[in-house]
Amino acid sequence: MFSSPSDPIHALAYPLTLDEDRGRFTKTLDYERYVQDLVLQTLLTAPGERINRPEMGTPITQLLFASINEEVADLVKAQIRRTMEHWLSKVVRVERIETRQPELTRFEIEVSYVILATGTTDVLKRTIAQ
Repeated sequence: MFSSPSDPIHALAYPLTLDEDRGRFTKTLDYERYVQDLVLQTLLTAPGERINRPEMGTPITQLLFASINEEVADLVKAQIRRTMEHWLSKVVRVERIETRQPELTRFEIEVSYVILATGTTDVLKRTIAQ
Protein backbone atom coordinates (compact mmCIF):
# COMPACT_ATOMS: atom_id res chain seq x y z
CA MET A 1 0.00 0.00 0.00
CA PHE A 2 2.75 2.49 0.91
CA SER A 3 5.96 3.03 -0.98
CA SER A 4 9.43 2.45 0.36
CA PRO A 5 12.28 4.92 -0.18
CA SER A 6 13.83 2.73 -2.89
CA ASP A 7 10.63 2.60 -4.97
CA PRO A 8 9.93 5.38 -7.45
CA ILE A 9 7.25 7.74 -6.16
CA HIS A 10 4.13 8.01 -8.29
CA ALA A 11 2.02 10.38 -6.22
CA LEU A 12 0.42 13.75 -6.72
CA ALA A 13 1.93 16.56 -4.69
CA TYR A 14 -0.09 18.06 -1.87
CA PRO A 15 -1.57 20.59 -2.02
CA LEU A 16 -2.76 19.83 -5.53
CA THR A 17 -1.05 22.20 -7.97
CA LEU A 18 -0.65 22.41 -11.72
CA ASP A 19 2.75 22.08 -13.39
CA GLU A 20 2.28 24.84 -15.97
CA ASP A 21 5.21 23.68 -18.12
CA ARG A 22 3.87 20.16 -18.54
CA GLY A 23 0.15 20.86 -18.30
CA ARG A 24 -0.20 18.20 -15.59
CA PHE A 25 -0.65 18.06 -11.87
CA THR A 26 2.62 18.33 -9.95
CA LYS A 27 4.03 15.03 -8.71
CA THR A 28 6.05 14.25 -5.62
CA LEU A 29 9.42 12.70 -6.46
CA ASP A 30 10.98 12.57 -2.98
CA TYR A 31 9.90 9.88 -0.47
CA GLU A 32 10.30 12.14 2.56
CA ARG A 33 8.19 14.83 0.89
CA TYR A 34 5.62 12.15 0.03
CA VAL A 35 5.40 11.14 3.72
CA GLN A 36 5.20 14.79 4.78
CA ASP A 37 2.28 15.23 2.36
CA LEU A 38 0.55 12.15 3.84
CA VAL A 39 0.92 13.54 7.36
CA LEU A 40 -0.37 16.95 6.31
CA GLN A 41 -3.36 15.48 4.48
CA THR A 42 -4.22 13.28 7.45
CA LEU A 43 -4.04 16.17 9.92
CA LEU A 44 -5.96 18.65 7.76
CA THR A 45 -8.78 16.27 6.89
CA ALA A 46 -11.79 16.99 9.06
CA PRO A 47 -13.67 14.03 10.57
CA GLY A 48 -16.55 13.16 8.26
CA GLU A 49 -14.92 14.78 5.23
CA ARG A 50 -13.95 11.51 3.51
CA ILE A 51 -16.96 9.55 2.29
CA ASN A 52 -15.55 6.04 2.78
CA ARG A 53 -13.50 6.94 5.86
CA PRO A 54 -15.70 9.20 8.00
CA GLU A 55 -13.63 8.55 11.15
CA MET A 56 -10.40 9.77 9.51
CA GLY A 57 -9.04 13.19 10.39
CA THR A 58 -8.58 15.70 13.15
CA PRO A 59 -10.57 18.80 14.17
CA ILE A 60 -7.64 21.15 13.47
CA THR A 61 -9.49 23.05 10.76
CA GLN A 62 -12.42 23.59 13.13
CA LEU A 63 -10.22 25.35 15.70
CA LEU A 64 -10.73 28.61 13.83
CA PHE A 65 -14.18 28.76 15.36
CA ALA A 66 -13.47 27.26 18.78
CA SER A 67 -12.70 28.75 22.13
CA ILE A 68 -9.19 27.42 22.73
CA ASN A 69 -8.17 26.45 26.24
CA GLU A 70 -5.97 23.80 27.86
CA GLU A 71 -8.64 21.09 27.64
CA VAL A 72 -9.16 21.74 23.92
CA ALA A 73 -5.39 21.65 23.36
CA ASP A 74 -5.13 18.28 25.17
CA LEU A 75 -8.05 16.91 23.16
CA VAL A 76 -6.40 18.03 19.90
CA LYS A 77 -3.12 16.34 20.90
CA ALA A 78 -4.92 13.09 21.70
CA GLN A 79 -6.86 13.18 18.42
CA ILE A 80 -3.71 13.89 16.39
CA ARG A 81 -1.91 10.96 18.04
CA ARG A 82 -4.88 8.62 17.58
CA THR A 83 -5.36 9.59 13.94
CA MET A 84 -1.69 9.28 13.00
CA GLU A 85 -1.29 5.96 14.81
CA HIS A 86 -4.40 4.57 13.16
CA TRP A 87 -3.85 5.75 9.56
CA LEU A 88 -0.07 6.14 9.26
CA SER A 89 1.39 3.61 11.70
CA LYS A 90 3.07 1.69 8.85
CA VAL A 91 4.78 4.85 7.63
CA VAL A 92 5.61 7.01 10.67
CA ARG A 93 6.01 6.82 14.44
CA VAL A 94 4.86 9.87 16.38
CA GLU A 95 7.58 11.10 18.72
CA ARG A 96 5.94 14.16 20.26
CA ILE A 97 3.02 16.51 19.82
CA GLU A 98 3.11 20.02 21.22
CA THR A 99 0.56 22.78 21.22
CA ARG A 100 1.04 26.42 22.12
CA GLN A 101 -1.19 29.45 22.26
CA PRO A 102 1.19 32.42 22.05
CA GLU A 103 -1.73 34.81 21.53
CA LEU A 104 -5.42 34.59 22.22
CA THR A 105 -6.17 34.31 18.50
CA ARG A 106 -3.34 31.93 17.49
CA PHE A 107 -2.89 28.22 18.12
CA GLU A 108 0.30 26.42 17.11
CA ILE A 109 0.66 22.69 16.60
CA GLU A 110 3.99 20.88 16.23
CA VAL A 111 4.16 17.16 15.43
CA SER A 112 7.51 15.40 15.48
CA TYR A 113 7.62 11.99 13.81
CA VAL A 114 10.09 9.39 12.53
CA ILE A 115 9.76 8.05 9.00
CA LEU A 116 10.02 4.30 9.59
CA ALA A 117 11.56 3.37 6.24
CA THR A 118 14.43 5.84 6.52
CA GLY A 119 14.75 6.57 10.25
CA THR A 120 14.57 10.28 9.43
CA THR A 121 12.91 12.59 11.93
CA ASP A 122 10.69 15.35 10.60
CA VAL A 123 8.61 18.06 12.25
CA LEU A 124 5.34 19.42 10.93
CA LYS A 125 4.31 22.84 12.22
CA ARG A 126 0.91 24.42 11.69
CA THR A 127 -0.49 27.69 12.96
CA ILE A 128 -4.23 28.22 13.21
CA ALA A 129 -5.13 31.89 13.41
CA GLN A 130 -8.58 33.16 14.27
